[in-house]
Amino acid sequence: MQNLTTEDQNLVKARNNMVQNQIVPNNITDIAVLTALKFVPKHIFVEDRFQPVAYSEGSISAGSGRIILEPVIFAKMLQACTIKKTDIVLDIGCGLGYSTAVLALLSRAVVGVENNLHLIVSAKHNLSILGIDNFAIHSADFSYGHPDKAPYDIIFINGALRKTSEILFEQLSNGGRLVNIEQTSSGVAMAVLYTKHQDQLYRQDIYHCNLNYIE
Repeated sequence: MQNLTTEDQNLVKARNNMVQNQIVPNNITDIAVLTALKFVPKHIFVEDRFQPVAYSEGSISAGSGRIILEPVIFAKMLQACTIKKTDIVLDIGCGLGYSTAVLALLSRAVVGVENNLHLIVSAKHNLSILGIDNFAIHSADFSYGHPDKAPYDIIFINGALRKTSEILFEQLSNGGRLVNIEQTSSGVAMAVLYTKHQDQLYRQDIYHCNLNYIE
C-alpha cells in the first residue's frame, strides 16, 4: 500500500473527525453508514479549491451548480433508507460521484442519473480511482429517473426537485424507499422519506435542512 503523504494523513484525520464529531453526535448509529463515510475520500469528489474544506459541516460545491449535501443531512438520509447489501439503488443528481461511491459500498449496485455530461465523465473517473465497479451512470432528466433498470429498492435524490414525479415513485419496488428534500407547507425545508407498500406511499419527516434544488 502506498504511504500516505502528510497532506493525505491530514485529510484522513479530517474525514474521521467529520464522522466522530459531526455525524455520530447527531444520532447516526448505523455501523455500515459510518464505515462507508469513513472509507470514501470525499475530497476527491469536490472542486480542487474546496478540497481543504471538504470535511467541513456545510454543503460543498461539486461544480456545475451541483453540491454535496451537508454531512449530517447526507448521513441522516442514508440511515433512514436502511440500505441492505442486496438493494439496487437509483442515485439521482450524483454530481461528481460521492453519493454513488458511498451508496455502492452499502448496496448491491447503484444506477446514477446525472444531466451534465462533464460531471458524468468526472464521476466515472473518480469512482474508478477507488476501484468501485458496481455502478453505472446515465444521462437523463432527474424527474424521469431510469426506468430501464427499475424497480429500485432505494431512490436517493441528492437535494430537492421542483416536483417529485409519479414516474419516480413508479420505479420503486414494493417496500422500496425514496428519500429527498422538500419544502413543507409551512415553508420549512425537510429531508423526507417515502416508503412504498402495495402501491401506497407513506411519508416520514427525517430532519430539518437547507433547501438545495438540483436541476
